[in-house]
Amino acid sequence: MILCLSSPGRVTITSVEPVNPRGGLTVQAFAVRPNPSLATPPGGMVGDDRAKLWRDGFDESHHVVTTPCGDPDSGEGVELAVQATRPGKEGPASDAWRISWRSATSSGSLDFPLAVELCGEKSAAAPACERLSPLR
Repeated sequence: MILCLSSPGRVTITSVEPVNPRGGLTVQAFAVRPNPSLATPPGGMVGDDRAKLWRDGFDESHHVVTTPCGDPDSGEGVELAVQATRPGKEGPASDAWRISWRSATSSGSLDFPLAVELCGEKSAAAPACERLSPLR
């Protein structure tokens, strides 16, 4: 998820929670980092990586966003990654992610419309996982 500010400032993300969670989906950790696709050479974004955040170059204490939004196609912003857990093999899911924040003068939350369903297999290419992807 790429996040940016609509005006200059500093916002601290205080929590990230699944919206309409099912199957015991919970957030263990979250963090932000500069958008890796804007680096030279470009780096990869987290996507559906199954590693802990620190293994993907995130510092779990980084929750501050200061990057203003650029043009709609600029990619300006920070990448927000969420480390989630599932209690069993059944596929937990969420319809979106509620991101709560605060600044020096206000606070609020926004729902980021990114649905997630964890398939419970060791590989995203497993048949049980492929049936979840509308892109395959």
